[in-house]
Amino acid sequence: MRRVIRGPRAWAHGYRAAYAGLPRGVWWLSALLLVSRAGTMVVPFLSLYLTQDLELTKSRAGLLLAGYGAGGAVGAVLGGRWSDRVGPRPVMIASLFLSAIGLLVIGTLRTFPQLFVGLFLFAIIAESFRPANGAALASVCPAALRSRGFALQRLALNVGMTIGPAIGGYLAEVRYELLFWVNSAGCGVSALFLWLVVPRFRAAPAEESVTAEGTVSPWHDRHFLAVMLLLFVQAIVFFQIFVSLPIYYNERRQLSEHLIGWIFAVNTIVIIMTEMVLVTWLDRYPKLRVVAVGSAFFGIGFIMIPMGLGFSYALLTVFVWTIGEMMTAPFVASYAAGRAPQGSAGRYMGVLTLVFALANMVGPFTGLLIYQHFNPDLIWYVGGLLCVVLAVPFWRLSETIRK
Repeated sequence: MRRVIRGPRAWAHGYRAAYAGLPRGVWWLSALLLVSRAGTMVVPFLSLYLTQDLELTKSRAGLLLAGYGAGGAVGAVLGGRWSDRVGPRPVMIASLFLSAIGLLVIGTLRTFPQLFVGLFLFAIIAESFRPANGAALASVCPAALRSRGFALQRLALNVGMTIGPAIGGYLAEVRYELLFWVNSAGCGVSALFLWLVVPRFRAAPAEESVTAEGTVSPWHDRHFLAVMLLLFVQAIVFFQIFVSLPIYYNERRQLSEHLIGWIFAVNTIVIIMTEMVLVTWLDRYPKLRVVAVGSAFFGIGFIMIPMGLGFSYALLTVFVWTIGEMMTAPFVASYAAGRAPQGSAGRYMGVLTLVFALANMVGPFTGLLIYQHFNPDLIWYVGGLLCVVLAVPFWRLSETIRK
């Protein structure tokens, strides 16, 4: 009779099994994300930098962050297109190297026009990395392992993001310019790591796409576009984490910058400890059904934010919406990669990145406008309710495809 393993040993066994069988290329790409994100400090504290250090109004800071989102939208399209033309590797190297230079320049800018142009151009460069990275993973990872592959990348990203914002919170209390210098160094080291250490990727065998025969452009794939539209709304809410949430916790809940940094860190720690096991277990279910349930969890976590006080309560809300994040991000990425015909992965991942970039353009401006002119609690109640409602169309769309 087979012995059933329970308790911590069962969790450890499941954790090891979740990593088994992934291609070597996925591990190299994940190592690259770990190195690059360990130096990421500017974006998590950009809203605080603009409103506190540069003393801009929240609405003007929202416009600057919207400009960053607009640049990210351009970078998403260009990054995806060039990844299909020249390959993901050159695009990633160029993005990281030029980002290192761009961060040093942005740290010297002070006027609103300078910052708007600088953040717009920097976002074009920085955000071109994402579709290239997604296309690289899609090329080296068979479809059956793709959800776990994207989950491993997210794990590596979040290990790095555990380090970056936690250190960044302390550096911000000393001097905000330190964030730009350290982040720039991280991008430069990552570019060298990819160029000198990471081997060239060997593509996995081509597999049949679930996209309709003859469809090459993601802009002609109606099912994909419907999912992206829903994701766009969800992402507008999601980006309040990086824009409105730090200000809300600092001003309305009197939490210091380093405690806010640890809130971000706890989010990543939960992902590191549980996401790979969760994704391995959920991979048996239709991807968009998992996304539907994840959207509901995310919304509930947001609704909880204004309902309690203190650092401990804030950590509880982080745990709830992090469950939603873990059930959404890897499965959406896997869905997008699975829709792409051969040779079109960069463009499909580019549209996925574009959705987040456009949301990053609309979300900060909308959130900070509500924060400044209305009750800030509305951000969490309305946004959370939207995510709960989105679970319904996500679920219904899952019934119209084979994956």
